[in-house]
Amino acid sequence: MCIPLFKHGFIDTHDGHYYVIYPPLVTYIGAILKLFVPTYTTIAIKGILILLTFISAFGMYKLMMEITGRKSISLITAVIYISAPYRLTDIYVRLAIGEVLALAFMPILFQGLYNLFNKDGKKDYLIVIGTVAIMLSHNISTLLIAGISVIYVLINITKLKEKRVWLKLFNRCSFVLQLLDSFMDHYWKANYHLIMQHLMKVFQCQKMNYQSKYYI
Repeated sequence: MCIPLFKHGFIDTHDGHYYVIYPPLVTYIGAILKLFVPTYTTIAIKGILILLTFISAFGMYKLMMEITGRKSISLITAVIYISAPYRLTDIYVRLAIGEVLALAFMPILFQGLYNLFNKDGKKDYLIVIGTVAIMLSHNISTLLIAGISVIYVLINITKLKEKRVWLKLFNRCSFVLQLLDSFMDHYWKANYHLIMQHLMKVFQCQKMNYQSKYYI
């Protein structure tokens, strides 16, 4: 269930619906962490970031083990990944937890894709886990990672001639769409009117500000 969450000054100094910008997975993880480990919110946020760092490192390590089969290369790549300047900026400067969460699941998605196209395809379920987690983490990251995924599929388009590959890819994509369709259907039914009301409020305020500047 998606509980409406509003934040004062969230959208251009106006009140806004949190889920218009960020999907709910970030808040769910924090709520679960605080539920089982009652603590201050700041400590819960730090706990989320530490957990996501471990997930990022482990996911990248498993991805590189899938590709190279060498522990040393996989370990070095995992360290480089969690130490990437953009990721550190997201943590220490911007506190963009949604993006950090999406980056944590990106290696899981590509491990599933690599296994499907280049191995036996027994780990293709990771495509579902990675895709759903990313789409429930951060909207813009979802678009960027989707573009990269499409490019990867196009690079390996000749392998789609194999029935096993395109059939599994179709099944996994269909399963993801079904999961998200049921989720988004409930989400929009629960929050559509609230979201539209606040978006119209923001639009009207911006229009009034523009008109006042124009006449001045």
